[in-house]
Amino acid sequence: MEKPKNLVTDNPQGNYQWLHNMTLIKDHEVYLRELNDGADISIVDYCKRECKEKCGIEQEGTAEDFAENMDCDCPVALVYHMAVGHAELRSRLGKYEDTGLSPDEARKLKAERTEVK
Repeated sequence: MEKPKNLVTDNPQGNYQWLHNMTLIKDHEVYLRELNDGADISIVDYCKRECKEKCGIEQEGTAEDFAENMDCDCPVALVYHMAVGHAELRSRLGKYEDTGLSPDEARKLKAERTEVK
């Protein structure tokens, strides 16, 4: 089986690549790519802004504090959870893609490691 084209890129071009790369992790924090007048914005800062604008709620504290407050049913909480999940999956996929292994090669390597144990 041929190795599929990488989905993860730090320079997305076109809608398809933006779909897979609009979140990223920098300094252990999730960012939305180029969403703040062309600059990356942390998901926490974005959600704090949206909470204030849409709900009139002022959120303070660290990213960890903020995450604890995102257990409500509002659309901002949904965006927060989806963005964090997307960024974590994108990061893991990027690590796999960086190995250069095809899916078949990765499965074979995993099977070999399992047999050794």
